Amino acid sequence: SSGINAEWPLRPGHHKKEKSNLDGFDFQDISKSTFQNYSKFAYACLKSREMGAHEAADRMLQNNGEMWKSSETFVWLQVAPPHLRSRTMRNIKDLEGQDPHSKKTFYDDMLHDFYPNRPKNEAFEDISLYDFASKWDKAHKNDPKRGDRFIKIVRSDKTFVKWMKARSKEPVIYHNNYSITEQKEEFYYSMLCLYKPWRVESDIKGPSETFEEEYNRVVDNLPQLKEMSSRRINIYKARENMEKDADEKIKKEKSPDCDSALIPLL
Repeated sequence: SSGINAEWPLRPGHHKKEKSNLDGFDFQDISKSTFQNYSKFAYACLKSREMGAHEAADRMLQNNGEMWKSSETFVWLQVAPPHLRSRTMRNIKDLEGQDPHSKKTFYDDMLHDFYPNRPKNEAFEDISLYDFASKWDKAHKNDPKRGDRFIKIVRSDKTFVKWMKARSKEPVIYHNNYSITEQKEEFYYSMLCLYKPWRVESDIKGPSETFEEEYNRVVDNLPQLKEMSSRRINIYKARENMEKDADEKIKKEKSPDCDSALIPLL
């Protein structure tokens, strides 16, 4: 999932395995208890931000990647700060065939092209990136491109970018997840990028010195930002408590008192 807006329907025969840092994970380490194995796996899932829920479910259920019942469309939004962000480069054939003076190195995507250049009218001015990606998709080449279901994406210099069409069904949006304790600025950047309306990169930080400061400045005026960020903060707190409880249980399993309790009395 290294592209900015990689999306695909997960249907029979079309499952695309997501990149994961858990390949080679030893799920049946006989030197550890079942609880320790599952706890280690849970920690790895939490820290491996590139592992999707479908792959995690497959591994837990030992389905070997066969998510045959899934028919949802997933949209990936890479809301990492610019210096941490990757983009999908155009193929060599397109690059060789374009104007030598062109700076068009990457494919157009939701974050850099479609959302910032959305129509400048009342219906789209205050829409968030999250909502725009949920409601609009790239139009197909043979679509009629007329009526309210289609919008034209044009840059400020009047350069045509893409036709977009209204989605018939909202997709599942997933994106970078940052720890509010260990990656505070990245966390606030991602929340602002997703839920605060913006046109250019500088709009995300606004007049503030930091993303945390900007978040605190605008959060009470943006209900969606307040609700979604609060949910994530509560999730992180719950995860921290879960990790703490699991660590205590593992330590208890390893303690001499627990080991001696297993030795039969003579």
